[in-house]
Amino acid sequence: MYGDQVMLKGKKRRETICIAFQSEDKTDFKDGEIRMNKGTRKNLRVKLGDQVTVSALTELPNATQIKVLPF
Repeated sequence: MYGDQVMLKGKKRRETICIAFQSEDKTDFKDGEIRMNKGTRKNLRVKLGDQVTVSALTELPNATQIKVLPF
């Protein structure tokens, strides 16, 4: 199952790019609600129940290099 690329915007102008998947079970979700993992919430600096803005990305180039840094 392939997902769509979206940009999430949280508090204090924090942004992150994610891959969004639709749930196979449509009864679990209500309109206006999304699920995201703890790492994504931490990157956006949001808590459960906070508002985030979701916008679709049509073209996103593939990454040529990433850096993994220690905490």
